[in-house]
Amino acid sequence: MILRLVAFAALCLITTATLSGCKHIPSVVILATEYEFSPSTIEVKAGQIRIDLRNVGNSSHALRIEGQQEKVVIAPGERRVFLITLSPGSYRFTCPLGDHEGLGMTGTLVVHP
Repeated sequence: MILRLVAFAALCLITTATLSGCKHIPSVVILATEYEFSPSTIEVKAGQIRIDLRNVGNSSHALRIEGQQEKVVIAPGERRVFLITLSPGSYRFTCPLGDHEGLGMTGTLVVHP
């Protein structure tokens, strides 16, 4: 029975990968700490981008990317992975919590065609 379930799961994964075309989505890891993002300059290609935001600091932080409606807030030690779609251009990102932006929690996301 377990072997059948494993075989079925493998078949589902293969079918899903085939139907979706196994599209590669670029991934970017952004570390948030007091009071900076690392890296603070990021370059990617236009389209869908996977952001892996990790709070390695001692207080809550957030990420807001210029032109995006939402901000992502994370507590110390937390990690959030999410997808965004960006057109070519230069986008400023900040931590909009408290005075974090004024203390230097800013960066630039450069999106190439």
